[in-house]
Amino acid sequence: MKLRLAICLLPVLAACTQVPELEDKVSSQLKNAKYPKLVPIDQTLGPPVAPEAEAQKVTDELEARRDSLKQRAAALQKPVVDQDERDRLDETVPRPASD
Repeated sequence: MKLRLAICLLPVLAACTQVPELEDKVSSQLKNAKYPKLVPIDQTLGPPVAPEAEAQKVTDELEARRDSLKQRAAALQKPVVDQDERDRLDETVPRPASD
């Protein structure tokens, strides 16, 4: 029963909306403009794409991205400070005396 009432009141609520007046917004130049020329959709879309070639292109892009991410992951696994820098730091920075 409540659902029926809600469905019946929905058009009443929609009728209460304020629709903006568009007459003043459209310029006279636009009002007097010719309707756009209709062209066949084949001309607008261009040649069809071969699915196999498109699939291969996507595969190549994904494989390149995978390889790039693997290289980045490998670089992140390396130590931040290599052994030469570690030795130089050990010589330069004094260590606190242990008790």
